[in-house]
Amino acid sequence: MACKNFLFLIEGTVILLLLRQTSWAQPAQRDYVVTLGDRGGQELFKQPGGRYAVMVFYEHALGNYCGVIYYDNMGLPEDGNWRLEDRFWQDRTWASDVTGFCWSPSGRYLYISTAEVYGDGGLFRLDLLHRKSKLLFPTKSDPFYTLAKKHGVMTEIQNLDSTDHRLRFTATLIDDSSKQVSREIEIK
Repeated sequence: MACKNFLFLIEGTVILLLLRQTSWAQPAQRDYVVTLGDRGGQELFKQPGGRYAVMVFYEHALGNYCGVIYYDNMGLPEDGNWRLEDRFWQDRTWASDVTGFCWSPSGRYLYISTAEVYGDGGLFRLDLLHRKSKLLFPTKSDPFYTLAKKHGVMTEIQNLDSTDHRLRFTATLIDDSSKQVSREIEIK
């Protein structure tokens, strides 16, 4: 890690300030899709060009868990549903047994996929400014819904095409059949 040193002289006292350049864990792909495995420890993923970050906690056999952080300076006591003293957002429905996530091209949303071993097994859209989440898959109107609720499901984000605004994902039943469906949704 590179360090920058700054010396300050304040009232005859020398103060040495060391600033470390930290490296952010960033998605390798241009479309900002992050697929999680069992890496162990924790990792911070800063939103490209945005004010949020996702903190991922790798709990090995217990799955991956995450929370959203309002990372940048607010400049005001409140920004949407975020407050200076309330900068971490985590909800059991979308933060448990996370398989992956991606940032929307607009920066307004975060999409999270989960598994149903310890989590919900769905695909969620998080409205970052207003701290609201919505289950996108499986919904009751989807033919896969009954199977998913009966057998359990693992949803995984495959890719995000920012040119046609389509998010592609797969859902696999967690049973002996391992039946899989591929779907895509239009994103905001």
